[in-house]
Amino acid sequence: MADQALTKKYLSLLKKKKTEKIRKQYLWSTIEDQLAICEACKQYANDDSRNLVIMLLESLDEEVVFAAVDTLGEIGTDHIKARLQILYNTTTNEKLKAEVHKTLSKIGSRA
Repeated sequence: MADQALTKKYLSLLKKKKTEKIRKQYLWSTIEDQLAICEACKQYANDDSRNLVIMLLESLDEEVVFAAVDTLGEIGTDHIKARLQILYNTTTNEKLKAEVHKTLSKIGSRA
């Protein structure tokens, strides 16, 4: 679960078009930051926020990867499907595969 204060902070930065600041200063700082960034991106969906979440698919923390996949299920577009399919094909984690499959279905149903 994302920290609400951090989520508000990142939501504010997203609304101010400060995506680059988030990417450079916070994207790889802590797991709490990463989870809050996912949550903020859910609330402010645009190409910049989608790109931040795609980067978080590379996190070493499983909880963050699941949060990123979940966020992409909410804000993802057809352009993101290829990246998710790569994750699906390369992961050995069956739970993650199932989550990615569900997310791909969500995105496909909106197209």
